[in-house]
Amino acid sequence: MRNRQRRIPINTPLLTLRTHTLLRLLKLRSYALEVDVTTDERVRRYNRMYRGKDKTTDILSFPFMNLRPWDERKTPHTASDTHNQIHDAPAFDSAEHGNVSGDISLISPFPTMSRFPGRPPLPPSPVHGIRDIGQILISAPQVARDASNMGIDVDRRMRTLIIHGLCHLLGYDHETALDAALMDVEECRLSELLETEEARRKAELKDEWMLLREEECSVADEDE
Repeated sequence: MRNRQRRIPINTPLLTLRTHTLLRLLKLRSYALEVDVTTDERVRRYNRMYRGKDKTTDILSFPFMNLRPWDERKTPHTASDTHNQIHDAPAFDSAEHGNVSGDISLISPFPTMSRFPGRPPLPPSPVHGIRDIGQILISAPQVARDASNMGIDVDRRMRTLIIHGLCHLLGYDHETALDAALMDVEECRLSELLETEEARRKAELKDEWMLLREEECSVADEDE
């Protein structure tokens, strides 16, 4: 998780925690996910480069592996096993699909293209047994604008986008009505799982804090 811009305040620890929690809930502990929160200009550049659309958007998803939802979490094909295709998905506005204004689903044999634009990099290789599932680019200014228009805070909007981007990396898309319905179901499922997990963790922290307070009070009574 990297925040490459400074204009919009981003709760990086919370976003990182949510990303790791989602991977754990999906039983993808051995996979890494690269999330870059960046500027309108950088997202616009990649949107133009890989979609031919000279405008910014909220999120771009770059899968590095062919990890499809119907694979039942088997070992996925590496990116070198897939064809070089750009699925130019239509730009859905908030009324059409999950409050996401537009995104890309990309399968490419050049997984580190964002790090080496303009030249073909090496295919992915496991690092300490961890495979890179893909990369998500998020425009912080666009997120802030969308959040303001929706009447929600940036953290809540980021939460929706991380789930949406992760679903694309897992092979979900919304190019057809059926695909969109399947993706909606998975997004709702992950949102509910994450909400439950965060509530559980919050309760645990509260219990730990109460226990600590009781111990502090007990020590104070003994000192008296």
